[in-house]
Amino acid sequence: MLGTQHLAAFITAGLLLNATPGPDTIYILGRTLSQGRSAGVASVFGISTGCLVHPRKKERDADRLTDAAAQVPAVRAASASQLFNVQIQITEGPYPVG
Repeated sequence: MLGTQHLAAFITAGLLLNATPGPDTIYILGRTLSQGRSAGVASVFGISTGCLVHPRKKERDADRLTDAAAQVPAVRAASASQLFNVQIQITEGPYPVG
């Protein structure tokens, strides 16, 4: 377990990371300064919409993936059955093996 000897450094690093502008902030400031307030507000709404929609889309994709994974045993069983039928056809064909 970590001790408290590095707590001040941890808090300082956390505050610096929170104070540092990220790419969203730099994008919004750049659009606002170059194209005006309405472009900056539009950028804010676009980024906010993306932050709301993106996790929902990923959640839906994860649901589809788990649904597909649930079907894997059925596909395996069908494949095994088909292979068994092919094996029977090979051994009982016009030139029987074995």
